Amino acid sequence: MSKKLWKLAAESHEPEQLGLGFPHLSENTSLFLTAATRSYLWTCYTATHQKSDGTGNVQITRLGRANKAKNAKGRIYYGGTSVLVFYDRPIYAMAPLAARTLVVLTLDRKGSTTLWFTKGTKHVNRGTGIGDAVELRKFKVGDDQAEKCQMMNVGKLVYFTITKNTKRHELWRTDGTVDGTEMIKKYTAPIDLWASWNDELFFTTSKARARARLDRKQIRQQLVDAGLARVADDIAQLARPCIRIHTARRDDDDIPIGESKFGGLPDVPADFSWPEWDGQPLAFLGQIKLSAIAKNPIAAPLPSKGVLSFFYDWEQSTWGFDPKDRGSWRVYYFPSRSLRRTPCPLPTPEDPAYASCGLRFDDGLTFPGWETLYIQPLNLSRAERNKYCEFTSDQKTEDYSHQLLGHPSEIQGEMQLQCQLAFHGVNQDNPEEEQESAARELESGASQWRLLFQCDGDVNVGWMWGDAGCLYFWITESDLQARRFENVWMVLQCG
Repeated sequence: MSKKLWKLAAESHEPEQLGLGFPHLSENTSLFLTAATRSYLWTCYTATHQKSDGTGNVQITRLGRANKAKNAKGRIYYGGTSVLVFYDRPIYAMAPLAARTLVVLTLDRKGSTTLWFTKGTKHVNRGTGIGDAVELRKFKVGDDQAEKCQMMNVGKLVYFTITKNTKRHELWRTDGTVDGTEMIKKYTAPIDLWASWNDELFFTTSKARARARLDRKQIRQQLVDAGLARVADDIAQLARPCIRIHTARRDDDDIPIGESKFGGLPDVPADFSWPEWDGQPLAFLGQIKLSAIAKNPIAAPLPSKGVLSFFYDWEQSTWGFDPKDRGSWRVYYFPSRSLRRTPCPLPTPEDPAYASCGLRFDDGLTFPGWETLYIQPLNLSRAERNKYCEFTSDQKTEDYSHQLLGHPSEIQGEMQLQCQLAFHGVNQDNPEEEQESAARELESGASQWRLLFQCDGDVNVGWMWGDAGCLYFWITESDLQARRFENVWMVLQCG
């Protein structure tokens, strides 16, 4: 995903665009870059990092990541394990301004954040509330936007971002005073603070997402411009819209029964029996409230009411190649409104629930991968294949790829034939000799399989599928029309 790279001088109010950048700083690199002064550190829960002064390991928490964030407390450490400042609310961002002096952004209730300046002249004992900190300014943010705020020290200033909603992103800076806290500029695309050099800030803005439109004439022209004129007409007809899914941490108790969510506990009928695989309960992945997307034409193949609920093997022991994998995932359709939030009644692995996240939906546009049954008949040359891969890569504008319907983002190639064979009892990886003729007879039905749900890895939920992989839930056109979601087949692919 390409991003615009910007530079902002300390005395300037007008960022200068440098061009397109492709930053690849790791989280740890960014952590030490923004917190290099006086060994201030903050990370996610359960993370342990070596202190930047090299004196040892210490676990330090970013408490906004807690499962019960509304009850979390924030601590900032200096040097060893002594507490410099203690807050009675979660900390979402911080940056050093001078020796033992910080600018801190905390999460408040009802969609607001507060910017603080810590004087840092003394340690504040645990339990004393806000302590030695001065409030600089309050900001109203969306309920799911607080975690997107970032901070970075640049000389005698601290720059930070405030995300009001998906279309309003603001760049601010402060010198630690109320009068010296000012907004620099508004953007319609997300802002990533990247680096500082000689009192100048470097940051990127992602390409703003326009509402996906299935304008095949425009798509054809884009393909021609990409050097794919020979197959532009064919590929333009293969484009499919999808419904993309975005996550934001949210306490499970704050999500109404039957609403869309990932993680947490499922909302199921009273007579629901928790699914098992190999003697262990399946993990609840998430649920989709279908009425929330029913007005979107893209969702027309799905039921207009009810809840779709997804489960998968907690140990990730199955990949969908083997017919014997059947049962290690389950998809349920609950048309009834009488649902209740239900914990697993069976013995479970330690920490059985994924972190609860609320969901937001928007439209996307997808294209089939070059190895799929859709593209293979076009007989792309090597040059055309490279251009097509580059074209489809440019369409990706999200870090995570959760979606309903559309074409999948394949990692290891074509899946329709794999679903067709495995569903009907043929192991594609190691077919027995007597199964080869059956496999040939089954191949013609592979094109009937379509993607129902693509589930990517996501740090918000705590998902990691293999090595940076995805779960793909497939269903045939006839089963989708008949609402036979028990016939869904799942494939796990990873890098």
